[in-house]
Amino acid sequence: MDSEDPRLPAYSEKGYSTSGVLINDTAWIGTTTGLFNRTNPIEIHSYPNPDSVLLLLNGSYKNGLENLSPTGEVFMILRNIQIRTDEDLMKLNGRRFTLDGQNQYGGFSSVGGWVKSGKATGFIQFGKVDRLPNFQYGDGSNGNPVRYAYIISGRFELSLTTTRQFNLSKGRFDATVSRTVTRFTVTE
Repeated sequence: MDSEDPRLPAYSEKGYSTSGVLINDTAWIGTTTGLFNRTNPIEIHSYPNPDSVLLLLNGSYKNGLENLSPTGEVFMILRNIQIRTDEDLMKLNGRRFTLDGQNQYGGFSSVGGWVKSGKATGFIQFGKVDRLPNFQYGDGSNGNPVRYAYIISGRFELSLTTTRQFNLSKGRFDATVSRTVTRFTVTE
């Protein structure tokens, strides 16, 4: 819990798989599990071109207000950055991106980021993006590449209008991710 706002998880840079934001002053918290499947709280895709990144945060309103939720995901599109390799992910460490609502923007989306609404303005400030020491899996053999786990954390604020005005404030995320073939997802 955050000491300034107990409705949200505390900001951290430890890879705790947490996220949260206030949407019009109502807590929206990152989700890691569903009734029948596991949902990654954070996903990072090179999308739609190799020079763009799609960041997805999965979650829902706290305290049973899911029917008021405009989405299961908050998305942000960052242009002119390539995340093709593990080392490329490190380019995000400490970086701040201004979301102008045109070239770089955010909003709400359906699960998987397929149907997006909004072209939000605001910012995303990455905190710690670093490889976990002494953590790797895979042996490098055919079909079992060596992979590493990374901490990715940050803060964000967005303002957008879809069917109504939404203000996303005090946003934060902290997860341990690793690369699959096409994206970085939460490491278990």
